[in-house]
Amino acid sequence: MKPVVRPNPRAVAGGRKFSPIVLWQVIVLLIVALSASFGPGIRAAEPGDPREVMLETMREKADAIQVRRIGENEAERLPLIPEPFFRYSDDPRAIVDASLWGIGGKGRPAAMAKIEYYERPGGKVGWFYCLVSLSDGLLNADFESNLQWQSTQPGLKAATFEESPAPAGGEVARLVQMKNLARRFTARVFGASLSAPTTQEQMRLLARPLYRYADEESGLYDGAIFGFGTNGTNPDLLLLVELRGPTIAEAKWQCGFARMTTESLRVHLDEREVWTAKRVYASSPNTPALFDTWLFFFER
Repeated sequence: MKPVVRPNPRAVAGGRKFSPIVLWQVIVLLIVALSASFGPGIRAAEPGDPREVMLETMREKADAIQVRRIGENEAERLPLIPEPFFRYSDDPRAIVDASLWGIGGKGRPAAMAKIEYYERPGGKVGWFYCLVSLSDGLLNADFESNLQWQSTQPGLKAATFEESPAPAGGEVARLVQMKNLARRFTARVFGASLSAPTTQEQMRLLARPLYRYADEESGLYDGAIFGFGTNGTNPDLLLLVELRGPTIAEAKWQCGFARMTTESLRVHLDEREVWTAKRVYASSPNTPALFDTWLFFFER
């Protein structure tokens, strides 16, 4: 049983009385010191922590994906951004644990990858991979399973906002602007249920940006990736908001989208439809599904 600490107005040291205020100040300082040791809401990691072990496994799988730009330093492998952008689960899809990773150097990631751990029927477990290009050019990717894939179209087609605020001068203020621009979009997914293929569902914008980036040398002064999901926080649609131009004074806000689901998607900006994606089908659940800008497969 832990001892209970109570302030004592008659506590003395060397015959000198200490007031309750002084004692409370000491207690507060001790609490602050202990909190600083572990951080807000963070418990000390223990050796063999299952979540840490799982995260390291997902990191290794993401790092094993070799992505290169076609026609531009093709021999140079793009690096994995060391920490995941996001971690989630998805009970309706039997996803026990999953993470979202970025691949590429400075500025906008060239690609993003989902690494998902499934519980499949019969108690079987399995790993699922999904890779989507965010590149202005073409990419190729090699996987540990000897699967090779090459995109046939640019991963992102950016469009300039017709109505948007002048870019703020500070990073904090620009982040607020990007969040406000993202909130102007609404997205719907169609055919999410195999038993009722005409169903539609409003997608939810995740509360925080998944990743923020910049590359001023290339005229990219700010950018953020936002996610839309239907099942919990699993991001099935990516929205990129970027500030681009020859100078920051001339820069304009732009946006682009990337899918990470087979379902049909429709996106509106305010009341106007601005982007759509048709439903696509995998030829077989046991073979990789390869598309023009993305792919997915179960590890066998």
